[in-house]
Amino acid sequence: MDTKIACVEATSQYPFLLFFFGVIATAAYIKLNEKLTLFQVLAAVVGLRSIRRNWKINLMHAATILVPGMLWVYLSGNCLELLK
Repeated sequence: MDTKIACVEATSQYPFLLFFFGVIATAAYIKLNEKLTLFQVLAAVVGLRSIRRNWKINLMHAATILVPGMLWVYLSGNCLELLK
């Protein structure tokens, strides 16, 4: 197996968990803030339902995408350097 692919696979579990918990936290905040049902929250999270957005929701969405992505790039790069 290619070492780059091995590093990506080996380091993807922690960023995935961060992304998953970020989505859950954002959905919980939207549910509490907007007083929606679970189905309405899921529709809002995937963009099928319009909600009032505030800076907290925007920050949570950005952090949910950026933090796991940056961690994954860092861990993959660190793994590749260790294999050299």
